[in-house]
Amino acid sequence: MGAVVFLLGIGVLVFVFAVAYRMFTSPVTIGETAKNSAGVTAAVISLVARIASLLVMVIVGSLVAGKGVQMYAALHPREDGGSKQ
Repeated sequence: MGAVVFLLGIGVLVFVFAVAYRMFTSPVTIGETAKNSAGVTAAVISLVARIASLLVMVIVGSLVAGKGVQMYAALHPREDGGSKQ
């Protein structure tokens, strides 16, 4: 079960990196869509919201992957009897 949760977290991280790659390789459209200050403000708010959502997705993916590693480690204790660090 831990390996499945770990792979789910890795999948979320891969998805986030794919979305980020698409977002940052697409041409900037602020000048094309914004003809006044309200349009520029809306474009900047949209950009900040997309970056914030990417940040949240990265955090969630990392937490899920970390939890998967913890679950896997709990099911498969070390054979050498050493302490976990």
